[in-house]
Amino acid sequence: MARWQSGRLSLGDIELDATTAQPWQPSPSVSWKAPTLKRGLVRLAAIPARGLGLAIATLVAGAPLPAGDRFQNAAFVSLLTLASWLRAPDAEPPATIATLIGLGSGLTPAGDDALGGALIALRVSGRPEIADHLAGWLLP
Repeated sequence: MARWQSGRLSLGDIELDATTAQPWQPSPSVSWKAPTLKRGLVRLAAIPARGLGLAIATLVAGAPLPAGDRFQNAAFVSLLTLASWLRAPDAEPPATIATLIGLGSGLTPAGDDALGGALIALRVSGRPEIADHLAGWLLP
């Protein structure tokens, strides 16, 4: 049984003391510029991937979608729809994007990770109003 009390986490015979832990903060010197980000994404697209990572080359370079299973196919269509909407986010996000919510297995499904990553990327790239709009649409 797990128990949290006064900054200590007890897991059976194991106790983790977090009373002096400090929250992690990213370096404020990180600068997100479109050319730098694009170069990083192009390099990322060249790395062999699996799961939703297979869609990176399609999103970055317009490569054809790889053949995948039903999970990947549903996710890829939703990711491409999200990317398209982000280029012109004037209207409400297309309903297809909601397919990513809860898609995949694990504690945080891959679809949720993709949506969370999009929200983080929007914030760090100076587009918080679009992140707020998308989050407000996703949260209900």
